[in-house]
Amino acid sequence: METRKLADVFKTVGLPPYTYVKPPYFGEVRSDIEQPGKHLLIEGPSGIGKTCIVFKVFEEIGWRETAQFDYISGRDLNAVTRIRNFISLSKGIDLPTPAVLVIDDFHILPESLRSEAGSDLKRVSDRAFEHAFRPK
Repeated sequence: METRKLADVFKTVGLPPYTYVKPPYFGEVRSDIEQPGKHLLIEGPSGIGKTCIVFKVFEEIGWRETAQFDYISGRDLNAVTRIRNFISLSKGIDLPTPAVLVIDDFHILPESLRSEAGSDLKRVSDRAFEHAFRPK
């Protein structure tokens, strides 16, 4: 039997590999993530597992960072540029690669970008039925 440290099993930061319990809404989040063109906003206080559930869904469906999704934190120095580039590509005919973008710490971004991103992504969602796979 392999011995594990208590800190490895009961993680308070990061993704828990052994003690994760799917919340009741896990299936809804997974469904929203897998639906082309559907944008998903998960909000709540720090530490309740918002980012964790997204990464657990990705893990379950076999998605890998830079292959099926990209991750940006609102705290990243280049976050504004990367988000604007993604949205700009999303509005065109060619899709960004990867076509799914996770924006963590959205509340840190400038209000003007939050408003712009929300409006632009809503327009992209509204056009989702026109295409087989739209960016998220």
